[in-house]
Amino acid sequence: MGRNSKSVPVEATKFRTYKQVKSIISSFASGKISLVVLLGGPGLSKTEIVKAALKDTPYLYIKGGQKTPLEFYESAYKFKDCPIVIDDANHFMSNRLNLEYTRSVTETTKYKRLEYGASKVLKSMGLPPVFYTSSPVCIILNNWNERNPIVDSLVSRAEFIHFSPSWAEVYCEMGTWFYDQEIFDYIHDGLGLLKAPDVRIAVKAYKRKVNPVECLDWRDVINNHFLDEQSFLITELLQDKSFASDNKRAEEF
Repeated sequence: MGRNSKSVPVEATKFRTYKQVKSIISSFASGKISLVVLLGGPGLSKTEIVKAALKDTPYLYIKGGQKTPLEFYESAYKFKDCPIVIDDANHFMSNRLNLEYTRSVTETTKYKRLEYGASKVLKSMGLPPVFYTSSPVCIILNNWNERNPIVDSLVSRAEFIHFSPSWAEVYCEMGTWFYDQEIFDYIHDGLGLLKAPDVRIAVKAYKRKVNPVECLDWRDVINNHFLDEQSFLITELLQDKSFASDNKRAEEF
């Protein structure tokens, strides 16, 4: 299923605000929820929400394909009974053995069984061939792959959160950590005319602004995120202070 897929399981609960999602993830961090799946488009700060909730707790964080099955097994053993966060989980589960480990650690039983099997390498690392863990698990997804049987099975096991905020909601959340007023205002003028919310355009624009390179204007990062050329022209007119009123801007448009 591609990144732009609209497919979302009907069992998923849709949330529009950061306050709601932070509350759910806080419940995961406190142990009230043993398995949560957080689904939402890229650039919504999903990872940051989870990390912030777990900041005072030892936990295992796995990003996409950064760990081999053996490395995951070793880490899961070292962090036995601690929360496990699998970020960019579609990538992680593209490995067959990692897919099986995901199946194992997301079982509904209190103690989940992970098995690597007898191995000289395992023995040299001081790891058992089998162990049990009660680790709660948070899985972060950018898109839903209904053709993946493991992913699909998570629906009946997990608290399934579909995070779908508006640009206005994302913009308000950005105000708590993004401090370049000029870029912040530039984005504000385009609210309602921009593509799917993505805080990374603000971060990239800021990097261009503080490290200027000829022909790479920071505004273009945001301009390229408009829905179409007409949306960009509307925003340009709104930002043009030479017009005495919006009526004059409308005439120019």
